[in-house]
Amino acid sequence: MAIKITDSVITDKGASTELYINIESVDYNKSQKTINVTINVYFSKESRDMNDRDKVMTFVIKQHYTFDYLNEQLDSNAFGVAYTKLKNKLEEEFNTEEI
Repeated sequence: MAIKITDSVITDKGASTELYINIESVDYNKSQKTINVTINVYFSKESRDMNDRDKVMTFVIKQHYTFDYLNEQLDSNAFGVAYTKLKNKLEEEFNTEEI
């Protein structure tokens, strides 16, 4: 699962309308009821496919996100919950597509 941002976003490698975002890791804190998500941001899916270490940096997309959750949300799949919350958050600010 990945998210593509189709708005023009300035990165350290120039502007992209095909930013490719995937989740690197998901950790959850049961006592605080938070999910901590670390993401990878690539210039495009093609650049990620060519070299998965060729990440980009941007000031408008954070590398780490924290979301609250309800216990019953994690009964199925913490990764799926994290992906949905991340996608919803990014959709608040950008035009996105699921990949």
